[in-house]
Amino acid sequence: MTPLIQLTDLSINAEDVSLLEPLSLSLFQDKPLTILGQTGSGKSLLAQAIIGLLPSTLQQHGRVEIMGKSHDIPALKTLWGKQVIMLPQEPWRALDPLMQSYQQVAEVYECVHEQSPESAFDSAIKDLDELGLKSSALKRPGQLSGGMAQRLAV
Repeated sequence: MTPLIQLTDLSINAEDVSLLEPLSLSLFQDKPLTILGQTGSGKSLLAQAIIGLLPSTLQQHGRVEIMGKSHDIPALKTLWGKQVIMLPQEPWRALDPLMQSYQQVAEVYECVHEQSPESAFDSAIKDLDELGLKSSALKRPGQLSGGMAQRLAV
């Protein structure tokens, strides 16, 4: 069985400082994988590295494979919203505080799935309805509860 995500000696550095020691792991479909660590131990950096979203001041080394294919950082970015997503601990970091809920979802349909604005709007409203957020389509993230914001970020 091919792993969904395979990391081989993945490490993260800031100049000469090691932020994440080399790590290898495999994530298989329907097989839970838990990553535990103290605050500041690198869990979020690991997730950012997997999807190619590390800040430019950090260096990533090692290999990242998604569904059996090795990817460099630019190639990882092409998978965003199609094969990989990252849900941050704090949904507020993933959401634009000035955009209404439906706009945040519609933007994904326009930018990632190349839908027209009208089709993206329809898709966004359908998604919000399925998440129980249709009545909050015009609300901004600051007007949502934490759980609602988390569902919107997904």
